[in-house]
Amino acid sequence: MKTVFSHIIQRRYSVEKENIATDALEYIIRSSDVACKGMMELLRDIDNELSDLWFRTQKEEGDVRPDMWGYHGKTPLVLVENKFWAGLTENQPVEYLRLLAKYSKEGILLMVVPEARLEAVWREMLKRIQDADIPISVKQVGDTIYRAADTDMGPVLAITSWEKLLDTINSKLSEGSKSKNDLFQLRALCDAAESDAFVPISSSLLSDQRIPTMILQMESILNRVIKKGVSEGIISTKGLKASHNRSDIAVYNYLSFPGKKGVGRLTLNMKNWRKYGGTPLWLEFLCNEWGLGMEVRNILEPWCVENGISVHMENKKFVVGIDILDNEEKCAVVKHILSQLRAISQQLSAKEEKKEDGEE
Repeated sequence: MKTVFSHIIQRRYSVEKENIATDALEYIIRSSDVACKGMMELLRDIDNELSDLWFRTQKEEGDVRPDMWGYHGKTPLVLVENKFWAGLTENQPVEYLRLLAKYSKEGILLMVVPEARLEAVWREMLKRIQDADIPISVKQVGDTIYRAADTDMGPVLAITSWEKLLDTINSKLSEGSKSKNDLFQLRALCDAAESDAFVPISSSLLSDQRIPTMILQMESILNRVIKKGVSEGIISTKGLKASHNRSDIAVYNYLSFPGKKGVGRLTLNMKNWRKYGGTPLWLEFLCNEWGLGMEVRNILEPWCVENGISVHMENKKFVVGIDILDNEEKCAVVKHILSQLRAISQQLSAKEEKKEDGEE
């Protein structure tokens, strides 16, 4: 679905599309009581006792500038942060929760993201909350919300998709109404932003040398990890080699874990990074007699899920996201990656040992 509105935004204002989508959403729910009821229905899937709210956008307080504020009278009870493909800012979600807690212990911080980013953004938010030593507990919510958690400071953290948000509002609108037509335009923008459609490249991106620098640094880190991993006996590359894969836009080194079956590859995979977020570095096992991806999946997937590690089946490959430390020196980043590979090796070893004990 494409409209002239979505076409112009993608062509001329692609950098501003999150702000434009937020302004469009705020306009729709402020100009239509029925649309606002749809928004409240979604929010009440998080807290069914939430009072009626009115909304405004882009109000800044200190270093925090949430996309949308939801007020009951003069008291903010809800903050909504809308994203397409931008990463979390330094203040998200911890400072947003702290800001909300100043006004209400019963507040809600809602993140709205593309369907494909739900799990990755949720994991990243939980990691940041854990790093800030804020206790949380899983909260039961309605069908329009993907995940939610109560926080020790009071406010609830929740996440949903643009699709769920727009569907909930749309279900309240009558055919042919102005608000339904407005929502159609917003949905077209969201569909275009979430698709793989070509987005014109801005001169600011082309002149930003931090982008190629980061990619070159990651390739250097990958090579360092392979070298140290082999020297420390964590992995082996005997009889294997490094390669490139144009279809995945990837650079990778084949490796095996000493004493374990199956061959994996540690890869800088741009498509996985774009699709799942979180990290450009992935450990992949092909689902064939060589890689034994399905066997590895049966061993690793429960452990990865329990420890918040990203795992996926991708084009007949079992892939595991390898976390990268932020704001650390190269040696610390390499050490952290090696510790993850060592933990994976230990999980595979434990399974093999149990199998051998059972056979005896």
